[in-house]
Amino acid sequence: MSEKEKQRLPQSSKNESSGSATGNPRNKVALRPGHSLMDWIRLGQSGTDLTGVGGVTQDVTVAQLAQHNTKDDAWIAIRGIVYNVTRYMDFHPGGSEQLMRGVGKDATDLFNQVHAWVNYDSILKKCVVGRLKRGDSRNEDLRMHLFGSNKKKPPVPGFQNDLVNGKIPQAEVKKGVQRPRMDWYQKLSSLSLIFYTKVLFPYVKVCLSGERELKVIIRIGVDVHLWHYNLLEDVVWPCSVTASREKVEIQFQKRTEKMWPNFGRPCDDNESTSTVQGESEHDMMNIETVLPVSHNTKLFVLSFKKKIYSLFPLGHHIKLHADIEGLQVTRCYTPVPPSLSLEEIPPQWKAEHICLMVKEYANGQLTPWLCNLAPGNTLEISGPEGSFDPSRLLTVSHLYLLAAGTGITPMLSLVKWGVDPSNSICQQVNMMFFNCKERDILWREQLDTLQKENNRFTIINVLSEAEAGWNGQRGRVALELLQNFLPLTGNDSGSYYVCVCGPTAFTRLTEQFLKEMNYAETNYHCFVG
Repeated sequence: MSEKEKQRLPQSSKNESSGSATGNPRNKVALRPGHSLMDWIRLGQSGTDLTGVGGVTQDVTVAQLAQHNTKDDAWIAIRGIVYNVTRYMDFHPGGSEQLMRGVGKDATDLFNQVHAWVNYDSILKKCVVGRLKRGDSRNEDLRMHLFGSNKKKPPVPGFQNDLVNGKIPQAEVKKGVQRPRMDWYQKLSSLSLIFYTKVLFPYVKVCLSGERELKVIIRIGVDVHLWHYNLLEDVVWPCSVTASREKVEIQFQKRTEKMWPNFGRPCDDNESTSTVQGESEHDMMNIETVLPVSHNTKLFVLSFKKKIYSLFPLGHHIKLHADIEGLQVTRCYTPVPPSLSLEEIPPQWKAEHICLMVKEYANGQLTPWLCNLAPGNTLEISGPEGSFDPSRLLTVSHLYLLAAGTGITPMLSLVKWGVDPSNSICQQVNMMFFNCKERDILWREQLDTLQKENNRFTIINVLSEAEAGWNGQRGRVALELLQNFLPLTGNDSGSYYVCVCGPTAFTRLTEQFLKEMNYAETNYHCFVG
């Protein structure tokens, strides 16, 4: 790495012993003794007034919020709630300087950019001052001053609808929404439903109550479509779900082999359409099996406790929720395929299952607890969510993947899509995978085997702390490295696409290099959160 490139790196990225592609996998600062998360929880439970207002909630105007803008008197507003974070300063894993960026302000947009996955309301529940007063024109002036616009941002693509157990709340059907056409056909032993979505990788959720009550939820863009029927006869669970660019097909086996005179009876909310809003529904899942992936990473095979089959959009993540010693913790994980080859599929795997690849962090809030769970335990998930738009792949013949550590998780489904023999769009998938040591390369044998057996896939492993005997590339992400790996921008820019995922510092630095190479934002996507 040249001296100029070293200067671009954050200070934490220059630390060779930090164990990541850029030197700082979690962007944390060293907290003083007695300032861990558990110390903060104990302080909140001690009876100490962390609100500064005697625990009596109140409405706070933007002008009042702005007056509390110092480290010794720090209020912050997130999603309409004002918190006194004065005592939290020394407990913040990102350091007080990062927290001060939002003090005295409505920091919702800033928070969504940096910490959207963090369960801040649980961490700061003892610090609530009150609600940020709405309808104050000065609030809009502040938004304009901080973020350059007083318009609300459009919803982030991804399933975030207010569903409970698969039930969509009654809402006025949106006028002008192109609702997918549904058709059905049957054989003596099977029933098939066809939904003409005409999009690549919509979100599909199939719910069966008993053996007849059927709900099919399909999300396209920000619109959520529901079909709700009481079937004429009993069907067998699970169903099968297949998707193409034009349609989604759901097939059930009939309990009794016979031809039905009709499909069934529609329910009152059948054929309703609503807009994405609020939080996504939560589902409980069973852990079927846990498999080792590396010395600190495991593969969890999960099944829904209820009769649910979910088909997730490519590149989207789910949220895993847990109660850790009274603290609600949420983390994002991207579902991965069960393997990259038929020979390596887990023995407990079924098509309706979900796989998560989880790296354990010794000082993490969630992973030490999660990685100690065993088959038979349960987990709570919601989702999917994400900003990746699979429709961008419709013209992509060459896909380039830049991953660091567990940033490989969203790439695995992209690899499966790219090398699928039925895929007539993509011709080549090239991956550059950054890790510290050889033992950190996740699914190395499967990736190497895929490269040998499929000429549409290549992988280059780059190690920052390679040991003696390593014959591959060494170093960290650098401009010269990317210039030798990626195509130059030109008239054929619509035929290639770059995806980036890894620790925040890695992703930001890689995006900076892409911009220096004159890559347009339409030619790459950075997975964050």
